Amino acid sequence: VSQCAVRTMTQHAEIAALNLLPEGISLRQLQRMTLVVIRPKYSQKLRQTRMLCAQPCRECANIIDKLGIKMVVYSSENMLHRRTPSELMLEALPSSGTEWLIRS
Repeated sequence: VSQCAVRTMTQHAEIAALNLLPEGISLRQLQRMTLVVIRPKYSQKLRQTRMLCAQPCRECANIIDKLGIKMVVYSSENMLHRRTPSELMLEALPSSGTEWLIRS
């Protein structure tokens, strides 16, 4: 198999977390849920952990909104941000994969 034929599949953190939800979770439970997505990075040099950008992309925000999840907390620039799904939809940018498809 050539290297070009090998494809890798990745998941955004939000989707990976949602896929780990117990089977049979109810719509009511989803509507009460707060999804937390953080991206910590430890610096050996500074001996501290920084929070990098984990803002959901437009595609993930759309899924979160359609599921009816109550709130999302995400990290960015050493801060935590709290947004409703509708607020996320207003701020979210397309994923790099979507941008690549648009350019192609």
